[in-house]
Amino acid sequence: MTLIILLITKIILIRGNLLSNGNFIQIQTNGQPSNWDSSIKQGNASMKILYRYYLAFNVLQISVYTNRTLFSLIQMIQLEQNTNKRSLIISFWYRVSMIYSSGHIQFEFYNQSNVSITKEYIRSLVKNSTWSYVQIKKSIPIDAIFGKVLITMNRCLGKVLLANMSIEQIDHWNDVNFFVSPRSDGTLFIRWNFTNNKTHIAHYDVYRSKGISTGLDSTHLLVSIPVMSTYGKNIYESMYTDHIVQLNTIYTYQVIARNSNRTILDQTRLAIGQSDLIEDYYDITTLIAFLRINSIHLNWRLRARSTAKYISLYNGIDNISNIHSTHARLLGTYAVQQMKTIVSSSNTGPFLLISDDGNHMATAKLTYLMRPRIVLTSTRLNYFREQISQSGHAQEVFRALIKTVHGYKPDNTFNYCWPARDAALLYAITRNMKYIDIALLALEINRINYTIYDNSAIKLRFAFSTMARVQAFDWAYDGLTIEQRRRLISDFRYAASIFTSYSDDHSRNPTDKASNWVAIVKSAELIQHLTLYGEEDYPNDQAERRILFLLNELKLHIDHAYGPSGYMQEGLSYLAYTISALAPAVYLTKDMGISTFDEAWFRPDWHNLALHTISLRKQRNALQFGVSQSSYSYNGFLPYIFNSTDDQNSKAALKWFYDRTMGMNSSSAAYDGKDKSAALFYYPYETSLQHPSIVFPRSTSMISDNIEGFYVFRNRYQDQNDVLIALMNRNRRHAGWNANETFALSIISHDTTWARMPGKEFKLHSQTNMFSTPLIDGWPREPGKRQKLAFTKLVKPFSNQGGGFVSLDASINFNITLAQRDILVDMIKRNNIETIIALQDDFVDSLTHVWHWQLSPNPDETNITLRYENNLSTFIIRGRNESWLKGWLYNHEDATYNNTDGILRILKYGFNANFKIVMVLGSGIESIASRTINGIQIDKVCINFNTLSEGLQCQTITPVDITRRSILILIILTTLIGFFTLVILGILMKRIINRNNRVGSTIQTDIINVNNLTSISKTSIPNQTIYSTHSRF
Repeated sequence: MTLIILLITKIILIRGNLLSNGNFIQIQTNGQPSNWDSSIKQGNASMKILYRYYLAFNVLQISVYTNRTLFSLIQMIQLEQNTNKRSLIISFWYRVSMIYSSGHIQFEFYNQSNVSITKEYIRSLVKNSTWSYVQIKKSIPIDAIFGKVLITMNRCLGKVLLANMSIEQIDHWNDVNFFVSPRSDGTLFIRWNFTNNKTHIAHYDVYRSKGISTGLDSTHLLVSIPVMSTYGKNIYESMYTDHIVQLNTIYTYQVIARNSNRTILDQTRLAIGQSDLIEDYYDITTLIAFLRINSIHLNWRLRARSTAKYISLYNGIDNISNIHSTHARLLGTYAVQQMKTIVSSSNTGPFLLISDDGNHMATAKLTYLMRPRIVLTSTRLNYFREQISQSGHAQEVFRALIKTVHGYKPDNTFNYCWPARDAALLYAITRNMKYIDIALLALEINRINYTIYDNSAIKLRFAFSTMARVQAFDWAYDGLTIEQRRRLISDFRYAASIFTSYSDDHSRNPTDKASNWVAIVKSAELIQHLTLYGEEDYPNDQAERRILFLLNELKLHIDHAYGPSGYMQEGLSYLAYTISALAPAVYLTKDMGISTFDEAWFRPDWHNLALHTISLRKQRNALQFGVSQSSYSYNGFLPYIFNSTDDQNSKAALKWFYDRTMGMNSSSAAYDGKDKSAALFYYPYETSLQHPSIVFPRSTSMISDNIEGFYVFRNRYQDQNDVLIALMNRNRRHAGWNANETFALSIISHDTTWARMPGKEFKLHSQTNMFSTPLIDGWPREPGKRQKLAFTKLVKPFSNQGGGFVSLDASINFNITLAQRDILVDMIKRNNIETIIALQDDFVDSLTHVWHWQLSPNPDETNITLRYENNLSTFIIRGRNESWLKGWLYNHEDATYNNTDGILRILKYGFNANFKIVMVLGSGIESIASRTINGIQIDKVCINFNTLSEGLQCQTITPVDITRRSILILIILTTLIGFFTLVILGILMKRIINRNNRVGSTIQTDIINVNNLTSISKTSIPNQTIYSTHSRF
């Protein structure tokens, strides 16, 4: 159940309420609200009053038990006449738990004759995640005398809560400038808007007290938020989210605007808010411990659905088995909802949390707060300096860093955050103050555009910029003056406030945190709080509660976003993009003694994913999945994932691969571009690199991820001619970027892209010519998010090679009766053949379609030829360096081709379509194929479409064959012996005849007949030979 916070309300009720008993205080003896008329025409429904249920208001609960129910609740009101008040303000609070359909609230105007004039829609009562506040203005028709409030629950199923309903007749209306509302994570969201003296405001002071208060003073100051006037428009500047709240508690808030001299310029009214437990998606039990002056602040949060009421905290132990040891010291027992306690700094940890029901336990170490705090402990600094002093990777990265800070010219002010970070790192390593000057200059330029609008992409940019600024602050800390630190900390206080209110469609769903947006924004905020905690004027209390929240958000992201193979539905480039923020957050958390991510971070098999999908081509091409392009910069990805495993063999293989794609042994060493710091920090210096095929056996077998429907094949690790193949089925679908890639193929080999996907092109421009996947009526098909999707029927890796067999069903994805694919990939080298791909696609539907089987190679690298050979329809795609992809369509009788724009399309028409296709990748002399009864034969290899799961079927000699051959050879030898015997006998007879010339004419005639017979026999031999050859043909 998720922790939800109920919306705020005004402390002073709206005066002049035309509704009678809109606050549901007056209750009849039967428990129903007075002055309201209810009607149930059919079905079953009920009403009851919940006493002081929300914000001390009575709440009306309407429950509908059958979806055939027709329920209405009505009240007529008298409008004020002979007045200039020509508008109504209708307001109320509501919360809906609807199972089926929705209810409605409407308002009708009536004339003197009690005839309806107009009916105004007010609100649909659909399911919401929390209490919501409605305030709507409606103009009054000239001849309106009466009004009617109509609440209907017709043919729906569920429950509605209503509170503090009001209708006020007014002559003018100023928008309310202060709201307090709930967030689904159990916080209270505060928003204000000052129109006067806004340009002179320097700080917003947010005040809060527990309970309903009539006034607040300096003792109630919650947070002071600096205003960055140079940043321009910023809606998030006038927002704050309070995380330090408890359930079932009412709080009073007020915001005061002050100038730089702390003089009050404006202030809001008082407003109240109250938290409420509706649904809690917190997935971990967490304990954190932070040192402050003379005290340690312990914060905790228990996993959702906990039944525990109290927790006990111990110092000196980190295991429940040691609870009775002499080292254990009970610090106290606390209510679960208290969520924090402060103990003496003499308690140095470790700390242990145990819940009273015995179901929850957490440990914490005292967090590391020395500087530098991010990576560069004194031990690590000395180690990096030692590595830099030697020739090799670290020295080359160091030189690249120097070149960057002196020569980098960003294309916009935002990107100056990266040279600022690099300059700060160079200062930390060299202690040379010139790098402080460079860093401060870059930070100042970056500050010009360090702002945020209500735009998802700019929110991401702000998050990345904040992360880089924080890292620069940490690494340059010793070289900064106190005043320089204070100015930067003021920026970070501003960012801290903005982050509390940061939200996006991708982050609001508690069951789906897969989007890169969640990882980047939450990682940046976590890095800021962990790095700035303890600094003067930093909001440390807010940071503690946010850290608990952010740990859960990022843990959920890792669980939701990455399959067991490491696959991310947004693509490899988005994976690298996300990791560049997520990994620093994970590693900083671990360095500070928080172990939340240890297990989750080691789960995705990113090492094997990188090895299988990134080619050794000069341009660093990679297989496409998600919305990634085939050629892109994956800066930082490989260094950041080195430490996502403790397996030295994996690191040795990835180190070999990194050096050849991004490092010293690559054709153009890049050392990860803007993430050179990662290349320096995480490179496994102590691990000896080794070829993947030797030290990492999984790198030579296919990737099988049945959860995601993702399969990858690679034949070797040698050069740009390596064969890489990816197959997608979309077995599940998350929030975030999604590609239409069911049955999609991505193929790279021989320095050529044979099959590609559109990346974002289809999303942005609806162009279909870059798809390498079946299309129906010329368009891709993909279901909505979180719907039941495709599934994998069978996977069969082949031994001693990188190929295998996969059988897929994607009928739901394509939204047709049947969509199945069987595909075989064989990667055993055979003469000029590197890889053989055989597939059979079956499609059936109740409607007739045009079925497109499409393959889209890179037109800049390939050309397509169509031909017909050996009773097979044939296509040849020729690539670079005499390479080719040659294919044969076995069942071509009802197919037509369309290969315009350098794209291969095979079209079939009707209610069903079947494609039986074999493709061969190779170079040099092209292979020739011939038709067999059930498939295709290439040289001595047979592809049987009925038994693809059994692999290729090569011609071999069986015992039966040996017996038959032996018999045949014996017959031939016997014939030859007989023939030679006859020849010898003929020669002997001729000699005898020559000696005896006295033989008679009768005998001579017989000899001629024999010769004639012999000549006849000789002339018949060629005819027999020709017939025989024709028969074999």
